[in-house]
Amino acid sequence: MVLRTGDPGEGELPNIGLVPFDDPETGRTTWVDTGSKRVRTAYRAEALKHQARTRALLRRSGIDHAVIRYTRRLRPRAHGPLPPTRQTMMRRALLLLCLSASVIAHGQGPTATAVLDTTVIRLGEQVKLDLEVVYRVDQGSPGVVIWPSLEDTLTKQVEVVWDGGVDTALVDAAKDPYLFAQRRHLVVTAWDSGFWAIPPFRFVVAADTIETAPLLLEVRTLPVDTAQAYRDIKDIYDVPFSWRHWLRENWPYLAGGVAILALLLFIVWRVRKYRNRAVIAAPEAPPVPLHQRVIEALRAVDQQRLWQQGEVKAHHSAVTDLLRGYIEERYHVPALERTTDELVQALKLSAMGAAHREQITNLLRLADLVKFAKLSPAPLENEQMIPTAIRLVQETTEAMAAQPVPDAPRS
Repeated sequence: MVLRTGDPGEGELPNIGLVPFDDPETGRTTWVDTGSKRVRTAYRAEALKHQARTRALLRRSGIDHAVIRYTRRLRPRAHGPLPPTRQTMMRRALLLLCLSASVIAHGQGPTATAVLDTTVIRLGEQVKLDLEVVYRVDQGSPGVVIWPSLEDTLTKQVEVVWDGGVDTALVDAAKDPYLFAQRRHLVVTAWDSGFWAIPPFRFVVAADTIETAPLLLEVRTLPVDTAQAYRDIKDIYDVPFSWRHWLRENWPYLAGGVAILALLLFIVWRVRKYRNRAVIAAPEAPPVPLHQRVIEALRAVDQQRLWQQGEVKAHHSAVTDLLRGYIEERYHVPALERTTDELVQALKLSAMGAAHREQITNLLRLADLVKFAKLSPAPLENEQMIPTAIRLVQETTEAMAAQPVPDAPRS
């Protein structure tokens, strides 16, 4: 158990005017104006912060403590340093003992710190607040840290401007790979002058609850020289126009406009050039002669092997349809919609020779018997039908080419 001695003067500075304070370590004497309210407030805040830090260190170390306060009042001396008393020396020894125990506990358990990069700012200025939790993961701890919930304001007077979030990293990977630190960077500001205390930040690390020491932020106003006369607000000053300044501010837009205009001109030029280009039509392929188209179609029917598969009727119908189309296109005689007898009579008036008429008649009548009388021709007849049709087309084509071309009528 730790017994901590205390004195009312340690937490409250009385208003007794200018008082000399001696530093026994350096022998330096400092005069303090205790009549200043700002000085007394700063002293009170620093004393509270020291007491809270001491209690936190003892609580984390698991050490019980009690405070013994003296009621003796301090009397200021007119001059000269105050010699240290026995009670003062005892308090210093106890304080060193507590600090040593806290250092040992600090090395064993998790610790939390909160640091301001400066404790004095002016109205509206920003200050960095760094939070850090150091803990180990090799002592059965899962390494889970529960942070306090931070809102837009830490207190009524202190506001949070920016929150960098929590970052986890090794303190020194080479020396201790199990010692981790979680850090969080904040930027805070205040808009009211005075001394504003930032309360401790409480963390939960595994089963331990730790907290940082409270902080004190002094916010000062701008110095105002009351000896100077008040001046009226100046009128708005009109800045003269400058082409150099305008081009420096607007050159990206100007360059973009020039680029777009150049692109439009290029597109117009390309379109006009394409329109004025002479369109060269691709030469058409010469038409395939009639007899070649019909012969190729007959050979395609032969490759289907219809009659060999039992499709005798389809075989004869395909051949005769091709022959009727050939006659209609070659001799200009309607053949597709006529019966065999009607077609034979019409061919007598055409340029087809008698021998060729007899061949086409035989082919057409055989096909009629197959389609309508359900005749089953001999295999030889089925096999010779396509060669006969091909020979008929070739011979009629040669016969038409050998006929003399009639002279054109004279006017």
